[in-house]
Amino acid sequence: MKNHYTALVQSGFLSRAKKQLTQANSLLKDDYNVDMDEEFVWYFDQKEKALDFGELYNALDISGYVEDAYEEGLEDTDVIFMNSPDFLILCGTKKNIVHTTALDQYQQEGIMPYYFTKRKVNGRTIWFCLAWLIIPFSIPHYN
Repeated sequence: MKNHYTALVQSGFLSRAKKQLTQANSLLKDDYNVDMDEEFVWYFDQKEKALDFGELYNALDISGYVEDAYEEGLEDTDVIFMNSPDFLILCGTKKNIVHTTALDQYQQEGIMPYYFTKRKVNGRTIWFCLAWLIIPFSIPHYN
């Protein structure tokens, strides 16, 4: 019986693969240039996260935007994406759909959810997820 590992080592495949993967990794890391002139803190305290979300919520009048979207015929199974270069906010009426969408964003784009909450908008419960885009995360690889 042939030892395939030994054959890969002897052929030099593994050393060439290591060089290619190292080069690819350095190219991917170069894409994540974070501007360190701006101070940013990832809080773990829920009260601090709530304050971060509250500032964005009030400053951007998110409740008005969400209210308008539902008046224009948005379905209960839809998710609203609001983003800027610094953050992404997902919202919808179904908690499980917002959570699933946030998980998909993490698995596909490496966007890590920062804070989940719910608010009443025009008598309707809306679930929100805030994710910061200014801190890059590597996309998980399952192979």
